[in-house]
Amino acid sequence: MEKSDQAGAKKPLSKKKKIIYGSIIGLGVLVMIISNSGSSNSSGASAPTPPASQVLIGDTAYLKSSADPILVPITKDYFDRTMQLSVAGDTTGIAQMVLDGQVLPVKNGTQVKVIGEGFSSSEVRIMSGDYIGQSGFVPNEFVSKN
Repeated sequence: MEKSDQAGAKKPLSKKKKIIYGSIIGLGVLVMIISNSGSSNSSGASAPTPPASQVLIGDTAYLKSSADPILVPITKDYFDRTMQLSVAGDTTGIAQMVLDGQVLPVKNGTQVKVIGEGFSSSEVRIMSGDYIGQSGFVPNEFVSKN
């Protein structure tokens, strides 16, 4: 081979360099995906519209579950305790919380107003039925627009 041909030819990348370059490209793609997943509109002009079925703070909604009555703990701490007892299968403990007034047995389909929202639960004010005006916490899945 002549020297002029060798000067224009590039050496193939070593296996080590291929791994390093591949890792850098992969990391870059991962960073782009993560940074774009937080917002669907990069211009910042308007916030994304929530799905029509999503219940927001201030919305009127209904308590829906396969259980009747639906248990509505009156504080977040009582909600956490009720979930703990439920997982443990301690129906006696839950019944005692109802008897002590820490948990309200609310009829399925009761109208509520969403007054707070968290990762796993919503705070609701009961708008109809025996416990009208009282508030408590329920799993987010129990709150429905219709």
